[in-house]
Amino acid sequence: MYNFMVLKKKVEKELRELSNKNIRVIINPHKKRRGVHSLSFLSFRYIEFDGPIDFDNVELKGAIAHELGHIEERHFLIEFLALIIPDLILLAATVMFLLQLSASINPYYVTATLFAFVIVLDLVVYTSLGRLMERRADLFAVKIVGKKSIIKVLKKVRNWKEVKIDLTHENINSRIKRLENLPSFSSKK
Repeated sequence: MYNFMVLKKKVEKELRELSNKNIRVIINPHKKRRGVHSLSFLSFRYIEFDGPIDFDNVELKGAIAHELGHIEERHFLIEFLALIIPDLILLAATVMFLLQLSASINPYYVTATLFAFVIVLDLVVYTSLGRLMERRADLFAVKIVGKKSIIKVLKKVRNWKEVKIDLTHENINSRIKRLENLPSFSSKK
């Protein structure tokens, strides 16, 4: 297990080796839930490590490569746009529909129905898009560090007690199996 400064220096070193982008590193060693996250919005980019991270060098490189995949492919922006644009269109349609309603239809019923439809649509889009972006980040990382590194980090994360079921991440065993079945198309093994 790394201490705060050692992990920060190791992450920054690996980032310099894997990417020439200006990405901020945030380390939160005292959080109870372990995890690695990234965010990229316009020029604001960071990779955050939460909790007691116990990655060895290979796993650390794999985790960083995966998060770089999210950043390089602008997954946060894609997810934001994929959720907000349909919502705005449905909101506009709802307003137009409500303005043209006859007195015989209850506008509250129509509004509640359309609101429920938007929530279900958002959930389906959020889940499907999130899983697709995780697969893309895995593939991006495989191209950089090889599939063995990514499989090793996923196996480590699978053993963390803090990992919960998440709608945007498919089962870790499925991800590992998918990666194991990939042909080796990177210079790394």
